[in-house]
Amino acid sequence: MKHPIVAAIPRYPPQRGVLTTEHSSSNYGQAVVVIRGKAYGTTEVLWVDADKETREKANRLGYTTLSDADSRWPNGYEAME
Repeated sequence: MKHPIVAAIPRYPPQRGVLTTEHSSSNYGQAVVVIRGKAYGTTEVLWVDADKETREKANRLGYTTLSDADSRWPNGYEAME
């Protein structure tokens, strides 16, 4: 499983990443947020934004996700690298 996301981590602007089970930090099929090759747990991520289905998956895993009203997915992130 590999889903594109945008996530905010402390001291950095929001960044593109993935919610994935294809990282060594993923245990027992539990997906993790990965940004530029580094995995981040639920306590290290301020929020996750993605399509509605991916936000729901991230939320079930314990990540804070943006609401439908606050989500800017996908057009609000076009300027990001």
